[in-house]
Amino acid sequence: RSVSAFLLNRSSDLSFRGRLRRLRERRDGNRWQVIAATGARFLVSPLRRASGAAVEGAALEAPAMLRTRQLLGYGAGDAANNLTYAMVGSFLLLYYTDVAHIDAAAAGTIFLVVRIWDGLADLLAGRLVDRTNTRWGKFRPWLLFGSLPLLLLGAACFWVPADWSPTGKLVYAYLTYIAFGTAYSLVNIPYGALAAASTQDPVQRSKLATARTMGAAATTLLLSVVISPQVKGSGDLQRTLLVTTLVFVVVGVALYLFSFGTAREAVQRPPDRIALRGSARALAGNRPLMLLCASSLAFLVAQFGLQSIGIYYARDVLGDPALYTALIGAQTGMYFLAPVFVPWLVRRIDKRPAYLLGCLVWTVGTLGLLLAPASALWLVVVCFGLVGAGLAVVATLQWS
Repeated sequence: RSVSAFLLNRSSDLSFRGRLRRLRERRDGNRWQVIAATGARFLVSPLRRASGAAVEGAALEAPAMLRTRQLLGYGAGDAANNLTYAMVGSFLLLYYTDVAHIDAAAAGTIFLVVRIWDGLADLLAGRLVDRTNTRWGKFRPWLLFGSLPLLLLGAACFWVPADWSPTGKLVYAYLTYIAFGTAYSLVNIPYGALAAASTQDPVQRSKLATARTMGAAATTLLLSVVISPQVKGSGDLQRTLLVTTLVFVVVGVALYLFSFGTAREAVQRPPDRIALRGSARALAGNRPLMLLCASSLAFLVAQFGLQSIGIYYARDVLGDPALYTALIGAQTGMYFLAPVFVPWLVRRIDKRPAYLLGCLVWTVGTLGLLLAPASALWLVVVCFGLVGAGLAVVATLQWS
């Protein structure tokens, strides 16, 4: 999903670059400088204008500082995203196996099939978003109109009818989870693209990415505090989870509306439509972007795998599901702290070394979890903290 949003942002930038090249060939006296950042982002600035005339279809004004309200609104958007996505990623598998009593192998197959479908849904969402043009902009309307269906489908995933047959439960789980994944694509991809539409300044984008990361971290910590004790202490986990997700619907709508109201699509993109074949050729010819996409894919697979088994690790390895709160608390604490230093880190060593440093820290943490004995709880907590720090740096730089 991150890769799809990446390509949506970058395909517009590639078209932008071609338009500027044509303008340069037609106009004598204009010189343009094109700077490629890690092979994936193009920042264009005029060095000299012959007549000072405005350039059609592109806004090339000096980058403006983003207001605090805009940063908070963007962070609220990802907080709302994770009220459903982190909830599903962390607790849906446990719900399927322990509450809905779906066979573990069948539940795992659901996740596999839905992940494959999500890849197709992301492509469809990207094409639909690319063709959107409303008075609210290209990306913001999807937050306004897609948020409520997404949140309701997230709640529906946690309401598998108890009196249905095993086959009926399985069909219901497939339909609701596929519908949820599709709705999430239609909201999350335009949300991710909003950063590139808000500013082309790399420092300001880093601030937006930091706000996004911290919004996601806040929701993750909230879920661990609210849901983890219910896994152990609730007598009716079905009812408790359903009520909790319905409350999240109300909170999520408010957060999405705040994000919609504070976002500004200040960077005007050219109206040119890019064919899927052209995007594929551009991707294939861009080795740095290919490497970044492969890195993001491997990173996300590992991240979601750890997210899905975290509650099982606390319950079955450490012996107490309530410990999941402590583990996620350590991870989220570092997830909050690390993004604050990302803009400083980018200025000091640039984005690529900072990204690799985050990958290294994350890898050390996950290897530590693999080797740490269950009796050494302090070491497990430290490793989760390292995972959170590395995750925060990588996730922040992915979107900046």
